[in-house]
Amino acid sequence: MNFFLKILFLVENCTAWLYLNDCCEHQHLRKAVSHLFRELLAMQLATWNTRDQIAFKVRGLEKATNELISLFYQHTVAI
Repeated sequence: MNFFLKILFLVENCTAWLYLNDCCEHQHLRKAVSHLFRELLAMQLATWNTRDQIAFKVRGLEKATNELISLFYQHTVAI
């Protein structure tokens, strides 16, 4: 459950950062946040899937989460 809370925390705070820092200039970051949130919603709908399908979706969430963290880290360090 902590993993899902981490994703929600990232989506909320990254969205706030984008709002405060002129989202129009950071479309690639906005897309990454949106992608992660859509992946989380898809995971919630997949509760009836098999164990292997859920494991596959969790790996996708982990990958999207790490990519989002990396993108924001690269962008904020560059500023």
